[in-house]
Amino acid sequence: MRNELPYHSPEALVSDFRNGKEAALEVVYELHSRAILLFAFKIVQDEAIADEIVAESFLRLWNKRTQLETMQGLIGYLYTIARNLCFQYLNEEKKRKEVLVEFGYLENQAVDPICEEMRSRLLQAIYLETQQMPEQMKKVFTLAYLEGMLAPAIAQELAVSVNTVQTHKKAALKRMRAALAKKGFTKWSYLICLLVGWIIPY
Repeated sequence: MRNELPYHSPEALVSDFRNGKEAALEVVYELHSRAILLFAFKIVQDEAIADEIVAESFLRLWNKRTQLETMQGLIGYLYTIARNLCFQYLNEEKKRKEVLVEFGYLENQAVDPICEEMRSRLLQAIYLETQQMPEQMKKVFTLAYLEGMLAPAIAQELAVSVNTVQTHKKAALKRMRAALAKKGFTKWSYLICLLVGWIIPY
């Protein structure tokens, strides 16, 4: 942290934050990012996920900055965002683990032609739908769900904002789930998070 912060009152900091001054965002981040990281880690028990939650929390806070009037409200809202993102992750993780149990069954039954056919159809459906995505969405989907990269790293790789990455991730996942559901893979849609290295990304 800097030896001397450029703000000497919470009111001045909140005022500049509300007005969109990035210097104010940097100060808020310096003051609270570590605490939010520890808060998120205690809930999700995963350092990489907690780090991504911190990035997303500050992004959402910044997007809602005009609605914040006091430092107490700003901090409270920041923790609320982080908490909700943690619970959202845990909910998705629970679903993912449920699928893993079924996927494990398929792995153990690899000699079964029916299981092999199902896996082949699933991979083909994912590959075809990926190819039909808009170019940038396809890149984000590939890096996020097939190569396991986190949003900040993807943003740096593609030279776009984290917000753009998150928007494409959500849109791509929604599109993929809908496409798989139409092909009869509704209960398997979460497998796209487990397919790293299984299909050619481009």
